[in-house]
Amino acid sequence: MRQISSLLQGLARSLSVGRDRRGDGGAGDGKAAAPAVLRTSGTVWGEGSETFAAVCSRRGEKGTNQDCSIVWEGFGCQEDTIFCGIFDGHGPWGHYVAKAVRDSLPPSLLEKAAKRLVECAVRAWRRRRQGIAVDDCSAICLFFHSPPS
Repeated sequence: MRQISSLLQGLARSLSVGRDRRGDGGAGDGKAAAPAVLRTSGTVWGEGSETFAAVCSRRGEKGTNQDCSIVWEGFGCQEDTIFCGIFDGHGPWGHYVAKAVRDSLPPSLLEKAAKRLVECAVRAWRRRRQGIAVDDCSAICLFFHSPPS
């Protein structure tokens, strides 16, 4: 539970920064902008983005880190929407379940949000390794939508 709290605090620190900030560390070497979807630790700057999002996950004392996260700016082709998700796997194969949910949930939500959320959880549960009854995943999903100015 301590990890979830830390992850939520990191996601809550989404703030606006100036246009002159770049994700290349100021190197100015003309490299292409980072993709809009973050699936590993780090920072993403989308082209023309004024939003900063951070995700942090630490392995606990129990072994394999079973947390996965995603930050998707411009979710659903809406420039003012950010999708943030934290997926905490449980059980010996929980890290696989968390990754499967992370990869399948956002596209499913784009279709029919409430119905797809339940269907995705059921699908992930059915795909778990056969014979292991304790693998599952807790999910926390946030949608940030800025009101028109």
